Amino acid sequence: MLLSFSVSNFGSFKEKATFSMFPGKISKQHENHVLGCTQFKALKGAALYGANASGKSNFVKAFSALRAVVAGVPTRDLLLSQFKLDNSSSETDFEIVFQYNKITYQYILRTTGTEIPFEQLAIVQRYGELKPLFTREKEKVTIGNLLLKSEEWYKNRTFQSTSAYLFKLLQDGIIPNQKRISGSKYIISALEFFEKLIFITPLSLANPVAFTFYFQRQDFQQFLKKLLHVADLGITDIKWVPLSKEDVEKYYKRILAQSGTPNEYGTVVSKSDLGEIFALDISSSGQKGYELKTIHNGIEFNLSEESAGTVRLVDLALSFFFLRDPDVCLIIDELDCHLHPFLSRFLLQHHLENTDNKGQLIVTLHDLNLMTQEIWRTDEIWFAEKRQDGSTDLYSLYQFSPRFDKNLQKGYMQGKYGAIPMIGSFDDE
Repeated sequence: MLLSFSVSNFGSFKEKATFSMFPGKISKQHENHVLGCTQFKALKGAALYGANASGKSNFVKAFSALRAVVAGVPTRDLLLSQFKLDNSSSETDFEIVFQYNKITYQYILRTTGTEIPFEQLAIVQRYGELKPLFTREKEKVTIGNLLLKSEEWYKNRTFQSTSAYLFKLLQDGIIPNQKRISGSKYIISALEFFEKLIFITPLSLANPVAFTFYFQRQDFQQFLKKLLHVADLGITDIKWVPLSKEDVEKYYKRILAQSGTPNEYGTVVSKSDLGEIFALDISSSGQKGYELKTIHNGIEFNLSEESAGTVRLVDLALSFFFLRDPDVCLIIDELDCHLHPFLSRFLLQHHLENTDNKGQLIVTLHDLNLMTQEIWRTDEIWFAEKRQDGSTDLYSLYQFSPRFDKNLQKGYMQGKYGAIPMIGSFDDE
């Protein structure tokens, strides 16, 4: 469960900016949006507003970049993302606080873009004191007391200066060897938290393999069909439809051209440039192919024949289904892209008001119809504003203490909360 995320010197973020999921002291405002935790409480959702080029997407990119480094992507790829309007700092800092398996952690990673001079994973104790599990300074690692019984194993890891030590522990087998490695449960919890961070952008497409795997589950099929029905898209069903022998051969040749001859029997899943999802079953007796199609009153449609909004909804469906997992944090850049405001509102309220959903949802938005206290608590609405030097400032609506009956859209349009575009005139140019 995410509690806070801070970044500096990344994209449009120059100085340290902090995004928090800690709830404010608010009464009578969506009390069910506060998730009860063992140590700290956290919010179930949050929305980030701001003008174009204010830094909303950079916030998502920064978050995603940290996860990528933990997953093994070398930090040299981050050099291109440092704040370019001022070269006063050569280091990018990430700091994240999260709770997993009833324990609160703080993870700090500092990179120059070519190496990681500092990295630390610590347990946050009751009154905020830190209990480091490990501290890495360049290629020197100091092991904390909770890992000392296996200090030799931890200190014998050989890793590159451009890679995260946390990733190296995963790579060197801490999970399969966890029973013999002291303190492994803390490291594995941190790795699992990062694994359950899901990022969606307007250009993202659902992973066809994951989608196909979950499509075989009855509960996901029911969720998807209900979602498409509630959205009033005219879709009565969605299912796998067998391909003709000619189409199977054509599809099989395309698979061969893309990835070479499959050496093992099984199912190959892919997605076309048009968004169509195909599955090819390869066996000793030949190949069978299927295409995922929508059904309108008994008539089959390809996904490419559906509207951009329908395809977007199908792509989002699996991610929203994952929000049943209390450890999932779903971050969507421009949720309202291709979606009608009523549909965006439905997706938000379905998660926020559904007691079965225990995960967290963070979205960036432009649609002011969704900036309402009927959907959000005031501590769940955030703003990204560009400073005069081009850097991004992050702050919450909570600091303005608006009344519970306040029209937030009107106040925002009047400039009371900042983070609005300053549109000029062609006549002045």
